[in-house]
Amino acid sequence: MDIEYIETQLNGRFNAPLPEYYRRRIIFWQDEEREFEDKLGEIQLENAKLIALTGSNTFMVKKLLSNDDLSSNYLVYNPLSFEKPDDDWLIDIKLYSEEFRADLISIWMNELGLPSTFEMRKQVKHYRAFFNDQRRRAKIASQPVVPATPAQLHLAVMAAICGVKTPRPNQILQNVFCAGLDKDSNPIYQGFVKYKAQEAFWAMVRQGTGYCEEEGDLGHLAMHLLLTAATKTLLPEHLAGLERFLSLPHQAYCYDFVSDWLRSTENQPLYEMARYVEEQAQLPARFSRLTLEDLVDTECFPCIHEILLTKLGCI
Repeated sequence: MDIEYIETQLNGRFNAPLPEYYRRRIIFWQDEEREFEDKLGEIQLENAKLIALTGSNTFMVKKLLSNDDLSSNYLVYNPLSFEKPDDDWLIDIKLYSEEFRADLISIWMNELGLPSTFEMRKQVKHYRAFFNDQRRRAKIASQPVVPATPAQLHLAVMAAICGVKTPRPNQILQNVFCAGLDKDSNPIYQGFVKYKAQEAFWAMVRQGTGYCEEEGDLGHLAMHLLLTAATKTLLPEHLAGLERFLSLPHQAYCYDFVSDWLRSTENQPLYEMARYVEEQAQLPARFSRLTLEDLVDTECFPCIHEILLTKLGCI
């Protein structure tokens, strides 16, 4: 980052009017990654003194700010971090001082209006490769809601990779399926891998559908989702031997997901996915042994329609 930009930001802060009852301004420059430690000599402050914390001069700095010099403005460069506030000898001064961050994470968070919490910073750092591009950040900015929690940020990043504006699990999952069931050739899933969002994707899948294979497989996920949805209208014994792909506690989500997609105008990928599941689970042979009454309420598999027509003598 251009040191002149940082210098301009700092001088602007020190030259701004003081809050009511304040006689001077102290700013703690937080830089836990020590990105600017070797650049401090280049900083030219117009109206403040610079002092850097080293880990061994904390007492001297506290004495300076609390007793020796009570009138000068100070920029305190702080590369230190503490697990507990009680371990920080300067915590009392920090509480009435201001904070400045010049790292890219802070700039990106400020640009997008993300809350500056420890957990959010941690996740933005995790997605550093994703956010290190203005066009991708613009996709997050164009979404209708600013992410306020890590969970919302995960959804926002996945939605941006999918190319959808609304970060909803169903839309993300549909877009992944539409790109193919082979992870290695699925461009959206490979985008998740590239930007470290694949773990968030499988966590989302696990929460909604109950699918929890250790090595996530999109083909097995399709089988899990469609077969679990089918338990809404098929008796469990009709799917005997396929229990590994069923999660009855998640039946409602899977059924609603399939039903909504089936009734949309863009359901051709669902048809192809259902054909894949039919072949992998050998469903035509299984369902052909069932009665009309057993099958009539199940819509998610094309082979059922064909079997029904055959039994009715229509084909």
